[in-house]
Amino acid sequence: YQSDNLVIAHLLGARMVASYAVPSRLFNILPLLIGIIAGPMWPAYADAVASGDGQWIRKTFKRTVIGLGTMTFAATLILVIYGNIILTLWVGPQMRVSFALLLAFGVRCVLSAYLQPLSFLLNGMGKLRAQAIIAILMSIFNLVLSILFVRSFGVIGAILGTVIAELTVVVIPETIIVGRVLKRLKVA
Repeated sequence: YQSDNLVIAHLLGARMVASYAVPSRLFNILPLLIGIIAGPMWPAYADAVASGDGQWIRKTFKRTVIGLGTMTFAATLILVIYGNIILTLWVGPQMRVSFALLLAFGVRCVLSAYLQPLSFLLNGMGKLRAQAIIAILMSIFNLVLSILFVRSFGVIGAILGTVIAELTVVVIPETIIVGRVLKRLKVA
């Protein structure tokens, strides 16, 4: 999401980038941890597909989505509520951001906790083409929305563009694809 920093720098000036980039780094810790925790599921799903263990895939996928979602929601809530205190301790008292910006980053984290397990499942099942198309569309739509929203709402527009693009271009299609894939699984 480096494009968000470029959009902000171009439309609002380079000095405004820090007010977006620093809280973005704080919240990006959660998707990184999600990837570390859920990443091993990708080869595990591939192995289960090869052995025809659809029941394990369904059960594990459900547990992963619920578990990561719950943990991420709790951690995100802490970051949203105490975000400015954490930012002050981290970079100094000059770093204060709006509650709305913290909340928008929080929504993005919760979306990530939902989407990463979907991606790992689809990767493990070899469903890469649809994801590639979705990623390209997401990038284009995100850039367009971020430009429009930064012009209208300032710094928060960048993350709003990302959240809205993810909800419309990624969440809906990947949820449908995963639902279809899970229905077709053989039960060993």
